[in-house]
Amino acid sequence: PYQAQYHDAPFMRKTHENAVLADYVGPKGSTSIGRHGSDFMPTNDLAWVGFSMEIGPDGGVYILDWHDTDICGNAINFPKSGRIYRIMPKDAKRIARPNIPAITDLELCQLQNHPNDWFVRQARTELHHRTISGKLDQKAVHKALDEFFESSKTSPKRLRALWAQHVTKRFANDAEEKL
Repeated sequence: PYQAQYHDAPFMRKTHENAVLADYVGPKGSTSIGRHGSDFMPTNDLAWVGFSMEIGPDGGVYILDWHDTDICGNAINFPKSGRIYRIMPKDAKRIARPNIPAITDLELCQLQNHPNDWFVRQARTELHHRTISGKLDQKAVHKALDEFFESSKTSPKRLRALWAQHVTKRFANDAEEKL
């Protein structure tokens, strides 16, 4: 994984600086405030226009680069020059990728606690697919997700549990009863 300084740091692309920054968000009274962090990925390419970032299954940061010299104008000088960057931590270990569609409902619930958010999102998508297909053991899944919610010590983990509960229709009957 990345060094601790980048954990929970929002990565921001900076078009005019031709860089990706790692900023920080911290509490300030009853709200939060952001502050500039480090230059995570400076470039020396004035045509670099990183415009979309995602975390991949390998823990890497994937950045789409439009790569054009007229970043704020209407001209497209190099229409076929886009690139994709993958940034990996030094000495990154290979991550075993589970076959998400083949694992059990309860294993999908357990993946909600995985340190790699890509696996969390893919497992949640599969839980949703099984729910709308009528192929999910909702009773067992809701019990497991309720337990995960109760045992989670951090807000992000509790949110994962709530999102998974939502896509598996954990609260559907509650809402219907109140109508």
